[in-house]
Parts: sequence; structure tokens; C-alpha cells
Amino acid sequence: VDEPTAGLDPEERIRFRNLLARISGQRVVILSTHIVADIEASCTQVAVLNRGRVAFDGTPDELVAQARGSVWEMEIAPTEYEMIEQRYPIISSRTASGRMMLRVVANENPFGRGSAAASGLEDGYVAVMSKQGAVEHA
Repeated sequence: VDEPTAGLDPEERIRFRNLLARISGQRVVILSTHIVADIEASCTQVAVLNRGRVAFDGTPDELVAQARGSVWEMEIAPTEYEMIEQRYPIISSRTASGRMMLRVVANENPFGRGSAAASGLEDGYVAVMSKQGAVEHA
């Protein structure tokens, strides 16, 4: 199935994921999606493709482990965003009290200003794609 829950409301998304879980005990289901919550809820094996080639193949936990020790949270001034973005993949950003809170994937503590954070599935994906040179910075 290709992007089966795109456009569904949360209730229908849950119903569809439950259907996938029921039928997957009887057969292999290949799910193509960019919706991380669907992967977390439905998949026991994950493959990450980069330009038609397998960049990663393993369990969701093994994908999370690809970023372990490489996820950082940091607080910056909004004027610093572009500088950070040019050096590191930014997983998420939000504004709070005139400052920006970022989550980045980096092999080292960015500018010595980050705090180590637990890795998740999106972080693992970005770590794998960064190793492949597929993550662009600005």
C-alpha cells in the first residue's frame, strides 16, 4: 500500500493501522509512507530507500539506534537559524519567548551548545540519509 493514511482524519488513520496489524499476521504487507506515526504503529521491519537503493534495512529500533548519541537540542537566537541549518540537519524547530528551540542530528555537540537528546525514528532516518549524503543543508 502506498501512503494509505495520507489525508485521513486521526480516527480513520487508527482504524486503518489496526486493519494492517490484523492482516499482517497472515501475509507480508509492504507499506510505503512518510508518516512516522504509521511506521511506529504498524511496522516490524523498515527499509529506507535512497534513489532506489536500500540505505537501511532492519527493525524500527535498529533505525532509531542509527542516531543514538547524535541528537541534540539547542536554544538559539532566530538570527542564528540559517547558520545552524547550513551545518546540521534540523529535525524540528519551535519558537518560545523570542528564542528558537532546535533538534538537530550531528556527530558532535553543535558549537558546544547542545544538550544530548534521545533519538527517535525520524532522527534515525535523517542519520541514515546524512551518511548517504542525501540530506541537504539550506
